[in-house]
Amino acid sequence: MSEVRSHPSTASHGGGSAGMPSSGGGFGGGHGHEMPLSRLHSDDALKVVKVARHWVGRDFHAGQEAQCAAFVRAVFAEAHVPIGNAHNPSDRSLLPNANDLGPGYADSFAGNDVGAKVSRAEVKPGDIVMYLNTYGNFRPGVITHVAIYVGDGRVVHRPTRSRPVSLDPVDLFRIGEIRRPSTYKTRVAATTGSVKCFVHDMEAAAFLNGAKASIADVRIHVRNGHIETTVNGRTVDPVSLSLQLFY
Repeated sequence: MSEVRSHPSTASHGGGSAGMPSSGGGFGGGHGHEMPLSRLHSDDALKVVKVARHWVGRDFHAGQEAQCAAFVRAVFAEAHVPIGNAHNPSDRSLLPNANDLGPGYADSFAGNDVGAKVSRAEVKPGDIVMYLNTYGNFRPGVITHVAIYVGDGRVVHRPTRSRPVSLDPVDLFRIGEIRRPSTYKTRVAATTGSVKCFVHDMEAAAFLNGAKASIADVRIHVRNGHIETTVNGRTVDPVSLSLQLFY
């Protein structure tokens, strides 16, 4: 059975040498294909995915009960990415002892102080996936297991005391909720808008969302095969981009 309840003092850091993160694949069956990770997420999310995948096949506190939450926190610590602790987890009213809370529990990720909820269809690598009623006699709806989504419809998690860290399908148990840690810095600051720049007879003009702008600092960078653009210091995700140069 899956395990959940542990104590924060049991978390440890470590490295590994398993496979590198994959950049493609759909989410489960028939949900299309994900874009390359570097296109979707911040560097923080990519580091978490890389560390999680490195742990696959390695023991994490072998022989000890309830280490799933400790493993997730150890991955974030090894990636040097801070992760919060839900002080009022979403399943708190269902717990037999509402004071039995802390960063060693799987539901310690189930709060807005950790990150915003995302739907199953919106999941991205680095998101935290929480599962319901994977063991014990808890009331229906109690979060009892946690994992890290790493792409390709898979999660990395610490399953039981007798098994090493595993790479498994995201639907291995009933999903309770998925959270995207607020610590991730999203690269895309705006999703709609347009900018057009014109230069004629040594004079330049720019139009932002159809209105002439007195200041328009438009920068375009190509890094690792991906285009990054900023408009007046704000990072934007170009839906389309055209450039014509006459001289």
